[in-house]
Amino acid sequence: GYGTLIEAERGVASPFFTISADNVTISGVRFKGGSAVTKCLYITGNDVTIQDCVFDGFATSIHVNGASRFVIKNCRFVNQTNAIDVDNGDYGIISENHIQSGSANQILLDSVSERNTVSVNNAGTDANAVSVSTSAGQGNVKAGNQPPAVTT
Repeated sequence: GYGTLIEAERGVASPFFTISADNVTISGVRFKGGSAVTKCLYITGNDVTIQDCVFDGFATSIHVNGASRFVIKNCRFVNQTNAIDVDNGDYGIISENHIQSGSANQILLDSVSERNTVSVNNAGTDANAVSVSTSAGQGNVKAGNQPPAVTT
């Protein structure tokens, strides 16, 4: 379950955690943001798995930047601006997440993010909640999301 709570107090720098190591798994943790913490997890390491976690109160809950073979699965996101933002991330899987927000751009794949799978996520009611850029990236798969993924 979500027995472990990690809460950011006022004055904590952003990002809350940086994961630069490879082969890291975080499972079953609740993260609660503070007013000054804009990013919870900043991932630059490869083969990182985040599963069965809750993120509450961050501007961006998970920011993947330049990582490969990451997995974000079965997490819940509440009270955020962006749940997941992927920049230059490759071969990632983002699936079965529940995002409680009615605003746009909850799951973003942009820059040169390639060969990622974004599937079976419930991202609220905004038509632009799941956004996949095809301007530079190739081979991204988007299927079964609610609402359906928007390609820009």
